[in-house]
Amino acid sequence: MINQAPEKILIINSQFSIINYFQVFFVQPQYFFARLNNQIMLLRAAQTTFLFLIFSLCLMQPFFYFSGLRVIATDFLFLAAFALWLLALIFRQTKFRRHDFFWLLVFYFLTMAVSVVFSVNPRSSLIKLLAELYLLSLPVLAFNLIGTEAELRRALHVWLAATGFVVSVGVVSIFVFYLDRDSRLLSYTLFSFGSLPPGNYPRLMLTFLNANMLCNYLSVSLLILLILRKLGRVNLKIFSALLAGILICSIFTVSAGLGGIALCLGVWLWLEYRKSNLFVARSSLLAGGLAGVALVFALLISPNLHPTAPFVVELPFSETRIAPSARIMTWTDSWKTFLENPLTGRGLGQDACYVTYFDSSGFMQTLTDAHNVWLNLAAQTGVFGLLAIILIIYYLSRRTFPLNFDRRESVYRIGLGLAFFGAFVYQGIGGSYE
Repeated sequence: MINQAPEKILIINSQFSIINYFQVFFVQPQYFFARLNNQIMLLRAAQTTFLFLIFSLCLMQPFFYFSGLRVIATDFLFLAAFALWLLALIFRQTKFRRHDFFWLLVFYFLTMAVSVVFSVNPRSSLIKLLAELYLLSLPVLAFNLIGTEAELRRALHVWLAATGFVVSVGVVSIFVFYLDRDSRLLSYTLFSFGSLPPGNYPRLMLTFLNANMLCNYLSVSLLILLILRKLGRVNLKIFSALLAGILICSIFTVSAGLGGIALCLGVWLWLEYRKSNLFVARSSLLAGGLAGVALVFALLISPNLHPTAPFVVELPFSETRIAPSARIMTWTDSWKTFLENPLTGRGLGQDACYVTYFDSSGFMQTLTDAHNVWLNLAAQTGVFGLLAIILIIYYLSRRTFPLNFDRRESVYRIGLGLAFFGAFVYQGIGGSYE
């Protein structure tokens, strides 16, 4: 509460609200700045805004373009959270928390900056560099705003709340697909078949830009759900509903990323049951591993003999002929781009390849993305950018071990480590998720 003493001096109670601050600011601004340094309002506001940012990660639609880049709600929330955090630093309401990992981020940024200097289109690459600086500051901001286990749990619960919204839209979209194929909802929530054979099934993208991004998001959601359930922070009914929704919507993305979900789930179940039920543990690990390997091989083969195939393979002892997938074509062309520009790449944000491809629906597609994390970075930023991302992957992967649920901290460490591996390393084989 705000009271005015006879001497007209404002006294701010410890239970003040943000609204009180605005009242003070407009009525007697001198007291606003005098008291601000002794409160933690800015830090709390930054943390709250960051929670909204986490929720907004599932909302990649709607969007608009700015200088050729998509802008979504998350971008505005980031600016707000970052500005509030900077003000909290200025008013000494918090301190900057450093971590050795930040040096890897700096090295990664410098490799991209060098590629901008030698880019075939420096202006375009510079705009992309600013966007990359924004993305690289996200882990720094998260590390500074989430400092306790309670704050981490809160952030994970917010992620799951957003996941609940996404899978609800997904389940509704599946029902609508089979009940009312002409519904306007489907024009927003369904993705094209792409290289997949067309059929009587919905391919979901929901609130994302494509089906693969949705699968990527849900793969992280699954591990977060398993973490909180393991720690007893999600009751059985909510866990079961979310688990069913995540798995159903993931399947209807018909994405190669399903292999990463299967692999990580298999590892988690192996860790969960290896001491109590060895058969279930080994079976889960074997099934997850086989699914992961099988879907990587699925990336290599086109479901149809498209006329744009650079070659055709005839299987021995069979009349079957198979053509390389569009990813094989983009990988090959991106490798050529890297060999032409091995040190600094073609330029950050520039086309890693140029491939024309007839998909299974008979539409001509022009692909300029490598559809692979390492090849895309190598083609754009050269060998040093490739080295930077390999070091980042090595560092975070190493931190995931040992694989043993011996403490509460290990549940977070292993779960988030598997989420990173499944969403970035595994799915990075067939998509540019850097």
